[in-house]
Amino acid sequence: MKHVAFLLLCSVLAVALTVAAWGQSVKLPAGDVSKETESVKPRSDLKGLPNFAKVSDGLYRGAQPTREGFE
Repeated sequence: MKHVAFLLLCSVLAVALTVAAWGQSVKLPAGDVSKETESVKPRSDLKGLPNFAKVSDGLYRGAQPTREGFE
């Protein structure tokens, strides 16, 4: 019985710590975000790289490149 109570307590603590950590990592931007949304506009001048855009410094996104895109 003591083992069951201990495991239950550990499970509750694990869930509480996960929720607390998730709450700390989710931060909504404050103020004007127009600069951020400008950088996410996809470029159309790169052949073979559909939907390619800069999200932030060092982070880019896009669809699966074609063979031409890998070149």
